[in-house]
Amino acid sequence: MAKSISKVLIAECPECESHIRFHRSLRLGEIVTCPECSERLEVSQLNPLELDWAFDDYDENDDNYDSWN
Repeated sequence: MAKSISKVLIAECPECESHIRFHRSLRLGEIVTCPECSERLEVSQLNPLELDWAFDDYDENDDNYDSWN
């Protein structure tokens, strides 16, 4: 019987600094949630694995819209 070796990836949450373990491969730009603080994070680098805050898409109805033009 063949055994599969599972690689565990670990990254640090930029919000609460907890170490998050992933038991699957991730894609660049993928959105994940920190299990400790529930912060939405984006995979910003794959090797080494790094997470950054996930930013929502631009919204025209944002109160600061006029200041961007």
